[in-house]
Amino acid sequence: MGRELIIFKTDTDAYGTNRGFVYQYLKTLIQWLKIYSSNSVNECIYCEYEDDTKLLNEEKNIVKFTQMKCYSTVFNLGHTDIKKSLYNFFILYRMYPEYEGSFSFETNSRVSSKDHLLDEWTRTQNTLSQNQNLLGSCIVEVRDILNESIIENRDSLVTDLSKKIVKLETKSKRITKKIKDQMAAYNNEIEDIKEKANDVLASIADTDVLSDFVLRIYWSFDDIAAEKSVEVLKSQALSCITSLGLKYPPNIIFGRLVSEIVLKSKEARPEARCLDFSLMQSILNETETAINSKVDQRILEQFQNIMDRLDSGFQDVSLGIEVIKTAMDRIAPTSQTPIPSEYIDLPESDSFAPEKLKEVIDKDPVKQSNLERKISRIFENDVDDVDEAEQVNFLIQVATELRCRYLLFLQELKISNRHHTYSSVKSLEGKVKYECTASAIKLKRVENLNPIDFWSSFQEELVSLGKQFNLRVNKDIDKEIVYAQMYQMAAECHLKWHKEVASK
Repeated sequence: MGRELIIFKTDTDAYGTNRGFVYQYLKTLIQWLKIYSSNSVNECIYCEYEDDTKLLNEEKNIVKFTQMKCYSTVFNLGHTDIKKSLYNFFILYRMYPEYEGSFSFETNSRVSSKDHLLDEWTRTQNTLSQNQNLLGSCIVEVRDILNESIIENRDSLVTDLSKKIVKLETKSKRITKKIKDQMAAYNNEIEDIKEKANDVLASIADTDVLSDFVLRIYWSFDDIAAEKSVEVLKSQALSCITSLGLKYPPNIIFGRLVSEIVLKSKEARPEARCLDFSLMQSILNETETAINSKVDQRILEQFQNIMDRLDSGFQDVSLGIEVIKTAMDRIAPTSQTPIPSEYIDLPESDSFAPEKLKEVIDKDPVKQSNLERKISRIFENDVDDVDEAEQVNFLIQVATELRCRYLLFLQELKISNRHHTYSSVKSLEGKVKYECTASAIKLKRVENLNPIDFWSSFQEELVSLGKQFNLRVNKDIDKEIVYAQMYQMAAECHLKWHKEVASK
């Protein structure tokens, strides 16, 4: 088991994706400058190959994979990007058993105040092996994430192949030998996928294996606002260049190196995307005329344009990035690697001032009253008065906050002209609204309704609906948004957790 695990690997070879475009290339530049400064002649950084960057030292059998994320929201272990990164890291861990590997997740953002495990893991990661209780908790959490991910990917691959078999059976007028052979090939592929998945699942179940893997993971949360992170990284890069004591102004070298990184990242062959000591040295040995001639001004101007926009509030960034992508496509052949789906996340509550949340509630008290009334009836006659009051108050608080954050999020999408994201979220809301309305009608025919059971199972149905929607539209809308939409539909009377007759 090794390279064949590539079928389970998450696709991360994304050229010029909108989120984190500038951030990632500046991070890569700093990595490259560190290689040169430390005189690491045997190390090479591969851009966007098997992960955002892959640092390889063949002589010492060392490999380091890095994911780089620029976000305006906080992270927790349930965040889709972290779950994808952990899954991808584990597949790479299995693909490189002969190497001393490490896996780094780097972001401008911070850990959510609600995720105590990730916070403690991050703070004590250098001494994690000495804290067996914490290590055990991390192993359990990572195991759950990996099991879920491998099963989802296995089932997705098997479903795709099964659909091809059914298509051959139903569309063919006559089952020829060629068709039988193709169907047999698909069935063999399904069995091969299941076998490989079982092997990976077995390794996930091995605590020693998972312990070794967890201890190789490193987190870096810079806790810098998204609009400031690019400025900070550029300053760091210029500082590194200045420390080299070159005869040319740092800004000229910066432009030349940024251009080189962009060009390397566009190489069709992964092995050609290498940034190493010798390449840096050859660039720094160029004449000023040669350096200036090899700076792509279109890219550099747009690069600066994006940074300016970031400095002014991250407004219209995607427009500038599209211009860069167009310029890049003129320089090198377009990659055939599919661009991963956009991740749409609900901002954390601390992204909005408390008065903003109160403003939403005060704007339409009737809807808030509807929501509170329905929640209070979930637990009706099920628990004693003290427990009931506590659970009801807690759930009302959670539901209210989610609903308000969702409505404020929609407002922000409109203001910032993120029309495509807004359209996707509203499209999902329409489907949730339909399901909520249908469920309200269906409840009239239910004789012995258990509100708690109904509420619990209905949440699962809506999350499943969200996943199906994401696959169809190539988006990744976080399930928290689905929950928020559910509570909004409850406030609008499209969803009921109880029968009205039961309340009389």
